[in-house]
Amino acid sequence: MATHKKRLHVAVGVIVTVAVAVVLAAGYAVWFAYHSAHLANASLKSANSVSKDIPKLPQITTFDGCKNAPKSKLLETYPEQCVTATGKQFTGTAQPKYLVIKEWGVKIPYAGDDTFTYQLKAASNGSGIQVSSEQLAAKYGCANYGAGSITRLRGNEAADPNGDTAAQLQTTRPDIVTKLGNYYYLFVHDQAECSDIASSGYQSVANNTVKASLSNVGPIN
Repeated sequence: MATHKKRLHVAVGVIVTVAVAVVLAAGYAVWFAYHSAHLANASLKSANSVSKDIPKLPQITTFDGCKNAPKSKLLETYPEQCVTATGKQFTGTAQPKYLVIKEWGVKIPYAGDDTFTYQLKAASNGSGIQVSSEQLAAKYGCANYGAGSITRLRGNEAADPNGDTAAQLQTTRPDIVTKLGNYYYLFVHDQAECSDIASSGYQSVANNTVKASLSNVGPIN
């Protein structure tokens, strides 16, 4: 009989122990779930607070907006193109200006604030012009050149020191040779600064503007 009571006490103890363990486990589970939810809410609030402190960049939707935005890049193209810091691209719609070469019966459209003029090269028999920039002339006194030169050639005429003809060079360097009708138009970058005080960077911009615009050469009519 004593043995039976002893076994009963042991069983009751085990049941109580298990019950306590279950209650504690359930309580811990409830606490853990509450604590995790609390931490998640705190993290979310912190993230929202930080995001509110970060200034929102204005959305760029126009060419002018792109030009005025920080880190945007203006391409040396005609018409003008602008690329934002995120890679979004816009094309300008401003009315073009023209470098009109009446001796050749052609005009070259270009964009930007500068104005270009030309004069025939000496001893060129009318086949070459020197291009000048009004901004370079006003700022540095570069009245005679500063924006490169253009030579008009027949397809079989030599276009470079290597002996390549204009037609051959046009296939390998379409960035500097453009064909219109029976003639090829070759752009040559200035090899020297147009004055002792000229900014080589600004002069390079003038040269590159004319070079990029040459691909759009067309007849005056």
